[in-house]
Amino acid sequence: MSRRVLLLHTRSGLHRTGYYGFSWMSLLIAGGPAMWRGDLGRGLAISMTALVAGLCLVVAGMGLWGLPLGWLATGAMWGSLYNRLYTTRLLARGYRLAGTEEENGRAALALGIEGTGAATCLG
Repeated sequence: MSRRVLLLHTRSGLHRTGYYGFSWMSLLIAGGPAMWRGDLGRGLAISMTALVAGLCLVVAGMGLWGLPLGWLATGAMWGSLYNRLYTTRLLARGYRLAGTEEENGRAALALGIEGTGAATCLG
């Protein structure tokens, strides 16, 4: 299950929400969460990959069951990767963990990061 963590851009003061953990929405709708978060290219690419995977299974002899199976298989892989990818990319762009100390610790552990430093003011 995905969890949220507050992020703060240290220069601009903008707040964003970061996520970590498995993305159930990505499992079900593949690139949808990426597109909603403004990552249109990546969202479209993963949705097309899911569609192609389904079509490959159809051609391989699974019949129409191949479409949802290919979609869900791609979604399962993407669901386990996307939240971490999204949040670590925001951290690389200058955002810092800005939740409580406990929230920041859980997020840092789940994301496999250290030394990114929590934001010093929540403004």
